[in-house]
Amino acid sequence: GAQCLQDNIICPQTSICVCRKCYHGRKCQFNSRLFDISLDAIIGYYIRPHTHIKLQPSIIQVSITMTTIIIIISLINSILSLITFKDKEIYKTGCGVYLFFSSIFTFFTTIILIFKFWILIIAQITYTTNRSFLYFQCMSLDFLLRIGLNMNEWLITCVAIERALTVIKGTRFDQKQNRRIAKYAIIILFIFITSTSIHDPINRNLLSDDDDDKRIWCIVSYSDRLQIYNTFIYMFHFFVPFIFNILSAVIIIIMTTRQRTMVHSKEPYKKLLREQIKQHIHLLISPFVLISLAIPRLIIFLVGRCVDSIGNPWLLLTGYFISFFPLIITFIIFVVPSKTYTKIFKQSLTQYQQMIRSQLHFCQ
Repeated sequence: GAQCLQDNIICPQTSICVCRKCYHGRKCQFNSRLFDISLDAIIGYYIRPHTHIKLQPSIIQVSITMTTIIIIISLINSILSLITFKDKEIYKTGCGVYLFFSSIFTFFTTIILIFKFWILIIAQITYTTNRSFLYFQCMSLDFLLRIGLNMNEWLITCVAIERALTVIKGTRFDQKQNRRIAKYAIIILFIFITSTSIHDPINRNLLSDDDDDKRIWCIVSYSDRLQIYNTFIYMFHFFVPFIFNILSAVIIIIMTTRQRTMVHSKEPYKKLLREQIKQHIHLLISPFVLISLAIPRLIIFLVGRCVDSIGNPWLLLTGYFISFFPLIITFIIFVVPSKTYTKIFKQSLTQYQQMIRSQLHFCQ
């Protein structure tokens, strides 16, 4: 896949190879579509072997900075969310169960991102050759990241659906029953998402670089039919939660408007509708915010996986990191706008502060 800038057809060490689209490496020996959505294809070849992190290229320095920022904010977000949603009163509702497990999966996904990023950096700098270790992380980390991101999206969607059901059923809504349903729904979702993504680790393997660097890369290779299936599944997990979120928000607004017309029968319907839209505008904005943050990852999946060896990776790197932003906004989307959740969060925080003070006093 190379056209060398010299008469010799073979690419020696001193030649400069201009790679065709989708190929990279010193001898254009790798097809970047083998990397799927991964940091390996975006920054892998920019990592300088046996070079201190401080002396790495700017793209590696920026990657380290961005990853550190995302990890810190995501951990803070998940911890604050767990403090809020572990409250017994909140956990009695289906929404509380979904949000509690969303916080757990956010924390879990953040830890996986830490391992994914630093294993890539360290393995390429030090030339790790332990194939058993590299194969295990190759099969597991991107797969687990995929599950974590999808679970977070679907759990947030379940919150929207439950809120819509609460409005539809009104006084007939059974919180205890829906709490039991929520626990089963989470298990079913996890099995569904895992089973629809299991083709990913099955088709992953290690590929040794045949140039002088002797690097080992994690690749994924799909047949044409499996690639079509992979695209369909990715689009399904991208668009279906968004559609459910929007439909739930619309149902809540319409149903609450109808209920208001029964109480305020003399008020114009359009006026009441505008009032409900204004009151529930955050329900409409949230899905668009989440899908906007996920769009860069979709773009990478559809067109960005084909990375040229001389291409600019900054756009792909930015899109990759933006796709993790939903992990850092759960607290902002659900707790901050809610007076109930904010009150419970403050109460829980006060309890923890008192607990810490009592422990410190006991130690003294």
